[in-house]
Amino acid sequence: MEEVLPTPAPRRVDSSSFQQLDIPTNPRPTLQAHMPTPHPHTRQPRVEPDPHRHVDVQFELRRAGQGTRPTARQDPPDEYYHQFNTHRQSVHYEHQGRTPSRLGDHQRTRLPPRNPPPARNQQCSNQRENGRSQSDLDEEEQVRSFMSSKKGRFVLRNGDVVENGRLLIADESKEMEKGLNQMSPVLTHWLRTFKSYIPLTAFNKIFLAGDQAEWSRRKAPSESKIEDGSASLRVYGGAPPPDELLMQFEDWIDVMTLFIRYVTDAGWQTLPERFEGHRRVVMEIREHYGWMIALRYCIRIRQGVMRDTIDGKIKNFSHLQSAIFEEVKIIADSRQERAYRTNPYVENGPLSHMNPMTGLAKPSALPSSKRTAAETFPAKTVKAEPTSGDWIPSAKWRTMSKDEKTAAKRDQQRSSRRRDDDRGREKDRYYERSDYCDRGKDYQKRSPSRSRSPRGGRGKGRNRRS
Repeated sequence: MEEVLPTPAPRRVDSSSFQQLDIPTNPRPTLQAHMPTPHPHTRQPRVEPDPHRHVDVQFELRRAGQGTRPTARQDPPDEYYHQFNTHRQSVHYEHQGRTPSRLGDHQRTRLPPRNPPPARNQQCSNQRENGRSQSDLDEEEQVRSFMSSKKGRFVLRNGDVVENGRLLIADESKEMEKGLNQMSPVLTHWLRTFKSYIPLTAFNKIFLAGDQAEWSRRKAPSESKIEDGSASLRVYGGAPPPDELLMQFEDWIDVMTLFIRYVTDAGWQTLPERFEGHRRVVMEIREHYGWMIALRYCIRIRQGVMRDTIDGKIKNFSHLQSAIFEEVKIIADSRQERAYRTNPYVENGPLSHMNPMTGLAKPSALPSSKRTAAETFPAKTVKAEPTSGDWIPSAKWRTMSKDEKTAAKRDQQRSSRRRDDDRGREKDRYYERSDYCDRGKDYQKRSPSRSRSPRGGRGKGRNRRS
């Protein structure tokens, strides 16, 4: 075991004790001394310390502690620690009555972290790139605040005015363009996403104008409610569009052209081109197979395109789709639709009593649902003629006294009875008044005062004497 010597009291001596022990005051040069001055923002390479130099320093320190036991101890120079780790610094260490035998006895702290290079101001660079000044950005911020608040009035430097959430353009050279009728918010969202089916009859100009007028009096649903697709979602402002299967070829040409324009206005570029090819295919089918096959083919294609799929793919439908074409041909043949050049399901058509979707008779055409002429004939209302004792107006009734109301009720009850002097009037007798001359020669008018007994006697009290 190593002998442990008692530690004497510390005392201070000058630095000549290190020179007597031949400890070099200037350490030998290291690799760091020959390296160029690094840039403050450049990552410095780590310099590994020399292990032999580490052992030499420990040996010199131990020898210094043993040789100068009577004298005071002194910390070694700071240069010994800077050559091992450039990221550490020596701090003054107070000895506690013993000789430091290893470098770990000296307290070391890390250097302050390097400051990262200042980040470039992205906003300033964008300003330089776009050529906009700070005043332009401040004006845009004010415009956004006025537009979001929908209140107040703000005049821009170019003359435009933001008022009540609307931007009023001052440039007179910008005229209003001929645009499309505004569709309902739900149809606009569906046309932008192509995830829900929209019937082609909804793109009729007359229907769109009426639907826009109805939506102007209603509150539009939010985007989140449209995305949820709840059952209470209102799609149209008024009545829904007519059935597609009742369209004629002339109507289909107009609505299909308008439909392609709305698809283009919604931001699609490829779909309008494919719908143009689809329109040519439908016209060729109508030329060779009839209109009903072409109409059913068009509906089936759009139903397959305007829906939400798992993979999100929309196949190229600008050419004839053989599987769908064979399907609609079978349906048309089973319902005998190929014999008609036009739509037979329209009003007063040969198949107007049939349902074009199911092929069955409509409920209104069934025998059980037919009503007779007596049921359909409007009922005639007969109004009773007012009598002399008819009702009294409520305004007058409220002003009448209690006695007057009682008398009025009594008069109403009497009016239903015939008065005494009216009895027998307007009644036909058992003979006509003008038939006296037709009764024969022997007929004599009976005196009113005579008795009417069948025996023909004198009347009572005729010759009665008092």
